[in-house]
Amino acid sequence: GGGNDDMNTMNLTALLLLRVTLPTLYPFDEKSAPVFDFDYFIATDRDAVCNPDKPIETLAHLEEYELKGALSEEAKQILPDPCVYEVVTSWLIERLFDFVTLSVHAQLQLN
Repeated sequence: GGGNDDMNTMNLTALLLLRVTLPTLYPFDEKSAPVFDFDYFIATDRDAVCNPDKPIETLAHLEEYELKGALSEEAKQILPDPCVYEVVTSWLIERLFDFVTLSVHAQLQLN
């Protein structure tokens, strides 16, 4: 992943809109893990002041392909038990920033 100490310095916070598609036989089919898709992602400095007339600009990019694969692998470890809640509330919350890289704009702000 792309996580690093610069993100801790910036005090980043993220919003991720996650869509989960469950297979027909979920959770009873061990070979069919849920499909995780990302509909929206933004990361910003928690301490930033935003003017109401300007859009919020993300300071980081999500490595979607890598995160999607990691979520799927984690879910397969838990199946045939229901896995979505555990994958999202424990694994994803702890590891999200491992799959985030700072934008060039954010890197320039640090210097």
